[in-house]
Amino acid sequence: MTARGALDLIEINMKNHLLGMIQGLGFRPENYTLMSFGGGGPLHVAGYAKDLRFQDILIPEWAPAFSAFGCACADHSYRYEKSVDLVVTPDGHLDQAVTMMLNATWGELKKRIAKEFEKEGRDPNEMEFKPTLRIQYFGMFDDLEVESPSDVIDLKDLKEIVKRYDDLFEQIYRRGTKSPHLGYHFTKAIATGVVPVPKPILPDHELKSERPDDEASKGVRDI
Repeated sequence: MTARGALDLIEINMKNHLLGMIQGLGFRPENYTLMSFGGGGPLHVAGYAKDLRFQDILIPEWAPAFSAFGCACADHSYRYEKSVDLVVTPDGHLDQAVTMMLNATWGELKKRIAKEFEKEGRDPNEMEFKPTLRIQYFGMFDDLEVESPSDVIDLKDLKEIVKRYDDLFEQIYRRGTKSPHLGYHFTKAIATGVVPVPKPILPDHELKSERPDDEASKGVRDI
């Protein structure tokens, strides 16, 4: 009974975390399919998905190794963040200064990432650089991460960044809560450098009949 109680408690906590994360984004489980994989996901899925009414639940055949396989195949990357305190006002009078500060910050982070790859014997010239920002409407508490169109931006790019934030905010929290009249607060400049690694080639086997070929038989033995 004690073990059963511990199991139930774990799965209740998992369920509450999952539901809170989904509803916190303004979504409902009924509109989505749950894909469960990893070491403990499929083991507990019957418990934490109970009564959440997902449209469907999918479990990969090799679920325990599914996420590990993805990690092993992932490209090599470094991510650096730097806190900033930059404001884009509704009238745009600070836009030029904000643009210059962001370009300088991303340039600094890019050099740091390149040095890390050099230490490991990787060629920084192979690096794909991905600049992003954490942004929130001025005066709000929660920020969102938005990708920049370039690591060297101009005023046009800055307007595109703001538009991407507006679109992302509307997608998550809905249009009625948007507050562009407050201005935009950039809280973090983020830089990610990615160098690709060789990927495994997965064989594509042709499906046969339900009955295996005779030469595939391993025989039988008493156990």
